[in-house]
Amino acid sequence: MDKKKYLIGKLRFVYLAFELLTLILCYLLIYINIKSKMSNGDLVVFSLRLGIILCVKFIISIVFANFYINKVKNFLGNLVKDIQKLAFNGIGTLKGREYYNFAEFSDIIKAFSFILRKKEDLENELVLMVDDMENRVVEKTKDLSNSIEEAKSVAKSKDAMLAYVSHEIRSPMSSIIGMCELLINESIPVTAENYAKNIIKESESLIKITNNLLSQAKSDSERVILDKTSINVEEFVKRVITLGINNNRHNLNIDYILETDIPDKIYTDEVKLYQIVSNIFFNALKFTLSGSVTIYVSYTKPVLEFNIVDTGIGIPIDRIDYIFEKYKQLDSNLTIEYRGAGLGLYITKNLVELMNGSINVLSEPGNGSCFSVTIPVDEIYSADKQEEIKILVVEDYSTNRMIVKRHLESVGYHVTEAVNGQEAVDMANREKYDIILMDIQMPVLNGYDSTLKIRAEGLNRGTPIIAMTANGIQVVGERCMSVGMNDILLKPIKKSSFIECIQKYLKGDICV
Repeated sequence: MDKKKYLIGKLRFVYLAFELLTLILCYLLIYINIKSKMSNGDLVVFSLRLGIILCVKFIISIVFANFYINKVKNFLGNLVKDIQKLAFNGIGTLKGREYYNFAEFSDIIKAFSFILRKKEDLENELVLMVDDMENRVVEKTKDLSNSIEEAKSVAKSKDAMLAYVSHEIRSPMSSIIGMCELLINESIPVTAENYAKNIIKESESLIKITNNLLSQAKSDSERVILDKTSINVEEFVKRVITLGINNNRHNLNIDYILETDIPDKIYTDEVKLYQIVSNIFFNALKFTLSGSVTIYVSYTKPVLEFNIVDTGIGIPIDRIDYIFEKYKQLDSNLTIEYRGAGLGLYITKNLVELMNGSINVLSEPGNGSCFSVTIPVDEIYSADKQEEIKILVVEDYSTNRMIVKRHLESVGYHVTEAVNGQEAVDMANREKYDIILMDIQMPVLNGYDSTLKIRAEGLNRGTPIIAMTANGIQVVGERCMSVGMNDILLKPIKKSSFIECIQKYLKGDICV
């Protein structure tokens, strides 16, 4: 086993050897001169010799010192370079310098070589970990992409189902309501007229039930569109109040107050507004055991405000946000006592937000509640006279076409009919119309393609085109707008819907 050589030990040995040699030489000179009894001249020579020896010793010491200093300097220079390489993720050359003869250098080199080896090992492990992570990310990305595609497919199926249900229920109900309205306008016995009115009432109830069933699915996917019609505000409120009086189980004082500046008619989505107001109103009736429930209505253009005030059980302030969550009620015991799924206020809040409105609650336990709902609406003014308007009705379903024609002709509009999209395009190229009412699903050419052709050529490029559809899904509305349609009327379409929508685009009677 080789013994370690230390630079410091070697330097000490050389230094001691030179010191000993110098002492020996000095001693010999002094001894010789003492024996020979030096004269003054010999003493000078002695001194010169002693000085020469000391100078030679000094020179040799400098030479040896410079030799070893250069070794240390070179080593330290290389060490600094390797440390710099290590700092910049470079691989140093310390491994190749372990042949140094001096143990001090060798130990330092081995220590840094160990650091470099550990660094390389860590870098290799890191590379392996990164590769493994990249592979996992790729796999997870593929799984996520597959999940997204599956979700999109499910969403499309859901939209298709909603569209089918909406269309298949609304279309026949539109015909039933329309036929009954036509019967009422004819000279029929009072009994038959009452039957027709009951049919209309029950049909509208069925439509509302359908709307309620579809509202949850639609609102969750944010795919509801507004179906705006004209509303008489006082009649609207009276309808809600009347239903409340008929269901007044606690003998409450039920009333409404309308401010004087409320317009006779507004233009908004009646079905959704009814859902909002009636949900809150009937909640107030349910949770008020004595006292009163009152609906206050005010109007500050363009916002219609409903305040439903009751003297019921009240709500703790820290539970107000909670009652607007899905399947939540104020207290689990109330679900048993008052019954309910906890969806009413959740749907109400979603509908209010859909209509760009707001809902707020002030309440105190034991002292009742005040639900405040604000909804932006359009104000409608009545026209002084009715001008002759030429309307093209494009509808393949003969019953619906006949009902639409009779409604429009009854108020003085001139109606022309087309049974499919291609026929509508041909007629639009020959004659200018004031309004085109366009069905969507038709043979030969559908409503989308018909609109594109009418917008691209002929006399009716700028004519308002209004879609008539039983499909309330948002994507349908978006596509209608994208091909150049101006508005959408959802089936079943009432007489007032046609008139007010036509006023909106032709007479300017609607103030936004």
